[in-house]
Amino acid sequence: MTIAEHLCGTVIAYATKGSGVPKMSGVIKAVHPVGSRPQGSLINYQKRQVANAVEWIRLNKKHGAKIFVCTTSHKWDYSDDAEYISTFTHNMRNTYQLGQYVWVKEHNSHGAAHWHFVADLPWLTVPQIKQISVYWSSLFGEYARNSVRFGSKPDKDGKRIFEIEDKGHARYLSKYFGKGFNHPNALKSTARKFGISKTAAELSGPKLYHAQWLRVDQEEWEKETRARILQRFPGVEKMKAFGESFIRNQMKNYSRHFTERIFKADDGSIFNATLYTWKQAGEHTVWFARPR
Repeated sequence: MTIAEHLCGTVIAYATKGSGVPKMSGVIKAVHPVGSRPQGSLINYQKRQVANAVEWIRLNKKHGAKIFVCTTSHKWDYSDDAEYISTFTHNMRNTYQLGQYVWVKEHNSHGAAHWHFVADLPWLTVPQIKQISVYWSSLFGEYARNSVRFGSKPDKDGKRIFEIEDKGHARYLSKYFGKGFNHPNALKSTARKFGISKTAAELSGPKLYHAQWLRVDQEEWEKETRARILQRFPGVEKMKAFGESFIRNQMKNYSRHFTERIFKADDGSIFNATLYTWKQAGEHTVWFARPR
């Protein structure tokens, strides 16, 4: 078995089959309700990619992981998305010190697309934001001084987030992932639905821990197991022969064949949690983790 620990906080357990190819077993700390997307689906995998990249940018930022959205006012043929985004980010990099970034495209109910960004970017002035808006809208043959807006949507209390500041915000872009994908404009489009800058994509992947079996000292194991049983059944050791027989029978329930499985990464670090099965979900197993 292999454990994949993601920057966004999700941990995935993969069971290795006879072919030696890892196959997803389930998601730790995540039980999917009936009717939701199955574990291992492409969209869930892509959501983790986006969330990991956002968290990586937060941890490795030079300026700050700023939030902004680029909008369009009309329905367009978005097959040239890659060209628009490439031109826009190139200009932002040269003019406004844009660093690593992640974007997710969303179609509104009218079919117009907008792009949600999280990017390493210094604070900008209002005139600079207006200049960026004019430049972005010009790529679509428009002129708009408010086509780029910084900050998230206001929450129920009217508060907005302008910068990703903690791990809890890592999934900010994920909530937009998939919204509007069923709109006719989105279905017709062959363009990508999200993008990650090269360095962020390469360095934000999950950390892999591979299962290893260690030999456990039999005498030490019996000592620890006996103490555990006596703690669970206080006074049983005073029952002489019956008590000893009872303890031996209980020890069979704790049998581990004197081996212990650990998960170790290539850098030598250990995944310090124990996996245990919670329930079956289709053909996958949902796992939970608890500290050792």
